[in-house]
Amino acid sequence: MNDMNLNDTDLNIDIAEAEDDSDEITRTYKIDWENGRIGGMTDELEAVQQAIIKILLTERYRNLIYSWEYGSEIKSTLQSEDCTNEFLEVEIPALITEALLQDKRILEVDNFNLTFWKDSVSIECDVVTIYGNTTVKAVV
Repeated sequence: MNDMNLNDTDLNIDIAEAEDDSDEITRTYKIDWENGRIGGMTDELEAVQQAIIKILLTERYRNLIYSWEYGSEIKSTLQSEDCTNEFLEVEIPALITEALLQDKRILEVDNFNLTFWKDSVSIECDVVTIYGNTTVKAVV
Protein backbone atom coordinates (compact mmCIF):
# COMPACT_ATOMS: atom_id res chain seq x y z
CA MET A 1 0.00 0.00 0.00
CA ASN A 2 1.27 3.49 -0.87
CA ASP A 3 1.57 5.92 2.05
CA MET A 4 2.10 8.92 -0.24
CA ASN A 5 0.19 11.98 0.86
CA LEU A 6 -1.57 13.85 -1.96
CA ASN A 7 -0.25 17.14 -0.58
CA ASP A 8 3.29 15.93 -1.34
CA THR A 9 2.56 16.28 -5.06
CA ASP A 10 1.37 19.88 -4.96
CA LEU A 11 3.47 22.27 -7.01
CA ASN A 12 3.96 25.88 -6.09
CA ILE A 13 4.00 27.99 -9.24
CA ASP A 14 4.48 31.73 -9.27
CA ILE A 15 1.55 32.93 -11.43
CA ALA A 16 3.33 36.15 -12.47
CA GLU A 17 6.30 34.12 -13.68
CA ALA A 18 4.09 31.65 -15.55
CA GLU A 19 2.14 34.43 -17.28
CA ASP A 20 5.21 36.50 -18.19
CA ASP A 21 5.86 35.87 -21.89
CA SER A 22 8.26 38.78 -22.34
CA ASP A 23 11.09 36.28 -22.81
CA GLU A 24 9.21 34.64 -25.65
CA ILE A 25 11.39 32.11 -27.42
CA THR A 26 11.61 32.87 -31.12
CA ARG A 27 13.39 29.72 -32.25
CA THR A 28 11.30 28.09 -34.95
CA TYR A 29 11.53 25.98 -38.08
CA LYS A 30 13.10 27.75 -41.06
CA ILE A 31 11.00 28.08 -44.21
CA ASP A 32 12.73 27.89 -47.57
CA TRP A 33 10.26 30.02 -49.54
CA GLU A 34 11.93 29.45 -52.93
CA ASN A 35 11.83 25.64 -52.75
CA GLY A 36 8.66 25.31 -50.64
CA ARG A 37 10.39 23.37 -47.89
CA ILE A 38 11.02 23.52 -44.19
CA GLY A 39 14.53 22.72 -43.05
CA GLY A 40 16.69 23.67 -40.12
CA MET A 41 15.94 26.21 -37.45
CA THR A 42 15.99 29.99 -37.16
CA ASP A 43 15.53 32.59 -34.42
CA GLU A 44 15.62 36.28 -33.51
CA LEU A 45 15.53 38.72 -36.47
CA GLU A 46 15.38 36.01 -39.13
CA ALA A 47 12.48 34.34 -37.29
CA VAL A 48 10.63 37.67 -37.10
CA GLN A 49 11.20 38.28 -40.83
CA GLN A 50 9.69 34.88 -41.53
CA ALA A 51 6.76 35.59 -39.19
CA ILE A 52 6.08 38.88 -41.01
CA ILE A 53 5.72 37.11 -44.36
CA LYS A 54 3.50 34.44 -42.79
CA ILE A 55 1.28 37.11 -41.19
CA LEU A 56 0.91 39.05 -44.44
CA LEU A 57 0.12 35.93 -46.50
CA THR A 58 -2.38 34.48 -44.01
CA GLU A 59 -5.92 35.73 -44.47
CA ARG A 60 -7.39 36.80 -41.15
CA TYR A 61 -10.56 34.96 -40.03
CA ARG A 62 -10.09 32.18 -42.65
CA ASN A 63 -8.10 29.56 -40.74
CA LEU A 64 -9.52 28.04 -37.57
CA ILE A 65 -6.01 27.16 -36.37
CA TYR A 66 -5.20 30.87 -35.84
CA SER A 67 -6.78 33.38 -33.47
CA TRP A 68 -8.74 36.26 -34.97
CA GLU A 69 -5.79 38.54 -34.24
CA TYR A 70 -3.48 36.60 -36.60
CA GLY A 71 -3.13 37.38 -40.29
CA SER A 72 -4.11 40.31 -42.47
CA GLU A 73 -7.15 41.57 -44.32
CA ILE A 74 -5.16 42.69 -47.35
CA LYS A 75 -6.45 40.08 -49.80
CA SER A 76 -10.13 40.56 -48.92
CA THR A 77 -9.74 44.34 -49.15
CA LEU A 78 -8.09 44.09 -52.57
CA GLN A 79 -10.90 41.84 -53.79
CA SER A 80 -13.60 44.29 -52.75
CA GLU A 81 -15.13 45.91 -55.82
CA ASP A 82 -16.05 49.05 -53.86
CA CYS A 83 -12.45 50.11 -53.15
CA THR A 84 -10.83 52.87 -55.17
CA ASN A 85 -7.07 53.10 -55.70
CA GLU A 86 -6.98 56.15 -53.45
CA PHE A 87 -8.70 54.20 -50.68
CA LEU A 88 -6.33 51.24 -51.09
CA GLU A 89 -3.25 53.49 -50.90
CA VAL A 90 -4.39 54.59 -47.44
CA GLU A 91 -6.03 51.39 -46.19
CA ILE A 92 -3.39 48.80 -47.12
CA PRO A 93 -0.61 50.40 -45.01
CA ALA A 94 -3.06 50.59 -42.09
CA LEU A 95 -3.97 46.90 -42.52
CA ILE A 96 -0.31 45.89 -42.70
CA THR A 97 0.54 47.89 -39.58
CA GLU A 98 -2.41 46.48 -37.66
CA ALA A 99 -1.56 42.91 -38.64
CA LEU A 100 2.15 43.14 -37.85
CA LEU A 101 1.83 44.96 -34.53
CA GLN A 102 -0.07 41.95 -33.16
CA ASP A 103 3.36 40.31 -32.87
CA LYS A 104 4.99 41.61 -29.67
CA ARG A 105 8.43 41.46 -31.29
CA ILE A 106 7.42 44.14 -33.82
CA LEU A 107 7.58 47.73 -32.58
CA GLU A 108 6.96 49.90 -35.64
CA VAL A 109 6.08 49.68 -39.34
CA ASP A 110 6.65 52.56 -41.80
CA ASN A 111 8.05 53.78 -45.16
CA PHE A 112 5.55 51.92 -47.33
CA ASN A 113 6.09 51.44 -51.04
CA LEU A 114 3.10 49.74 -52.67
CA THR A 115 2.55 48.65 -56.26
CA PHE A 116 -0.98 47.57 -57.09
CA TRP A 117 -1.91 45.02 -59.73
CA LYS A 118 -5.31 43.67 -60.69
CA ASP A 119 -5.74 41.38 -57.68
CA SER A 120 -2.52 41.71 -55.69
CA VAL A 121 -0.14 44.23 -54.19
CA SER A 122 3.63 44.33 -53.97
CA ILE A 123 4.63 45.55 -50.52
CA GLU A 124 7.89 47.03 -49.35
CA CYS A 125 8.14 48.57 -45.90
CA ASP A 126 10.52 49.04 -43.00
CA VAL A 127 9.89 47.18 -39.76
CA VAL A 128 11.47 47.91 -36.38
CA THR A 129 11.71 44.82 -34.18
CA ILE A 130 13.17 44.07 -30.78
CA TYR A 131 16.04 42.38 -32.65
CA GLY A 132 16.78 45.23 -35.06
CA ASN A 133 15.43 46.77 -38.24
CA THR A 134 14.48 45.00 -41.47
CA THR A 135 12.97 45.81 -44.84
CA VAL A 136 10.09 43.56 -45.84
CA LYS A 137 9.28 42.71 -49.44
CA ALA A 138 6.21 40.61 -50.21
CA VAL A 139 3.46 40.15 -52.77
CA VAL A 140 -0.02 39.55 -51.41
